[in-house]
Amino acid sequence: MIKNYNSKYDKQILNLWNQQLYRDQLNLRQFYKYIILDENFDPELMLLSLDNNQLNGFIYATKRKVPYENRGLEQNKGWIVSIAVVEEKQKNGIGTLLLEEVENRLRKKGVSQIVLASYSPNYFFPGVDMEAYMHAIPFFEKFGYQFNEHHAVSMCKILNHYKMPEKYVQKEIELLKSGYHIRNFKLSDSAELILFLQTSFSGGWAKGVRLAINEGRAEKQVLVCTNKNGEIVGFVQHAMDGNQERFGPFGVREDLRGLGIGSLLFHRMMNHLCQNKIYYTYFVWTSGSNIQKYQSWGMEVYRTYKLGSKMY
Repeated sequence: MIKNYNSKYDKQILNLWNQQLYRDQLNLRQFYKYIILDENFDPELMLLSLDNNQLNGFIYATKRKVPYENRGLEQNKGWIVSIAVVEEKQKNGIGTLLLEEVENRLRKKGVSQIVLASYSPNYFFPGVDMEAYMHAIPFFEKFGYQFNEHHAVSMCKILNHYKMPEKYVQKEIELLKSGYHIRNFKLSDSAELILFLQTSFSGGWAKGVRLAINEGRAEKQVLVCTNKNGEIVGFVQHAMDGNQERFGPFGVREDLRGLGIGSLLFHRMMNHLCQNKIYYTYFVWTSGSNIQKYQSWGMEVYRTYKLGSKMY
């Protein structure tokens, strides 16, 4: 029997999630914060497979109800965030039944592209973990999902012995002479920084900064770079989701890339973390040439993902 989400199955859903998605375990508070209380949550897109009130499997999909910054509603796009089936009942058709039903419901809502996993702002992983959840790749391929030949990664860095490299100390001196200055965010920066993020970058970067400002965290978690005219031309943030160890996002105005501002922002944030007794940092998603860039700054890959989607 397939049913819509019902809170009386929360404990069973969490148990199954933590058994099968063991690299991305959740507690009840996190489950509600990132799924149930998400502004786009729809109980008709979180489906449960039940047998005598025992959960055999679930699938969680979503579609935007609320515009997401400059991405808008993305009306033709939907996401399948996660799927899990009780281990002893796998290969019995439960996953197929859940997937086909949620695809039908998404199509009825006008979706013509379904993306796996990488739903923002509350994504858990950008794609299918190529080690932990590799069995999901052939499963989705069987139903017409295509995986990008390029992969995405999560990266981390231990900071116990971190010291800003001398070349970046010198780089900051050079940039200061040219009028560039990196400092902590001030509340009076709010309007300018939000506009900078909305016009220079896509997605929810502005949303994360706005939340940090409203919660009184931004002064301690955001650094900005200004030019000789005092204009914001770059920024870096940590703890965008409230987790102090999470790094990013960060970026520099497009016409100023290549001057070393981004590298300096990265290392200034590493130094900032150490000053606040935070000796480990990570981020969930990057890809392409950015992987090599972060590796040159001492970050290491700790997970690798395949990115998949399906068009109708």
